[in-house]
Amino acid sequence: MDLLVLDDIGAEQQTEWSTSKLFEILDDRSGKATVYTTNLSSDELKERVGERNFSRMMDNTNVIVMNGSDYRRRAF
Repeated sequence: MDLLVLDDIGAEQQTEWSTSKLFEILDDRSGKATVYTTNLSSDELKERVGERNFSRMMDNTNVIVMNGSDYRRRAF
């Protein structure tokens, strides 16, 4: 893939398997365009995905913080 988007990182059920699979994906994506989205702070994300995965995610990464209300809670 030229670009991979991993959406809502840290929201999934944390198991040894999911942590291992995330590591495999991150390790394989080294140097490739990858977008990560999360609702967690950096500290929360590091605790949730583990130091090793967090380090790989932050390597050569530009962090963009977006604040705003939850669009799913807006009345239509």
